[in-house]
Amino acid sequence: MKPDEFLRMLKQKSKEFNRLVLHDLPEIIGVEAQNHFREGFERSNQGFTDASLTKWLPRKEKRRVDGSMSSKERTRTSRPVLTGESGKLGDSIQYETSPGQARVFSDMPYAKAHNEGTSNAGRNRSVVIPERKFMGDSKVLNEKIETILKEELNKLFTR
Repeated sequence: MKPDEFLRMLKQKSKEFNRLVLHDLPEIIGVEAQNHFREGFERSNQGFTDASLTKWLPRKEKRRVDGSMSSKERTRTSRPVLTGESGKLGDSIQYETSPGQARVFSDMPYAKAHNEGTSNAGRNRSVVIPERKFMGDSKVLNEKIETILKEELNKLFTR
């Protein structure tokens, strides 16, 4: 290969690398992170995966004074945790990209309270919500992202 051909190829690879880092990878990683966090809401998981799956605390049962539960409460406590009747919290996990980065978030107003836990929720601010983390730093997700990075860089430099 002649020096001018090598320089042309190097410039082309540089452009491809910049596009990959600034545009393609944020999109790919955003999708991967969104899918990873949404998996926690699947009936079989019901928890957050960092190095391993940490199941969410079960819903607290509301019983009557005599110790019985209404049929509505029995149905509510048998539902998967954090999905509610609509599943809106898991569905609300989305991502946005800007050059070189992806941000994953939920726009539900109660997402932070459930993800981090709180002792001042509800209308009278006396409801305690235990932490049921569904988004955050995850070793498994980081490993998935590292694999994606290696694969994408390998594709770039071997074509």
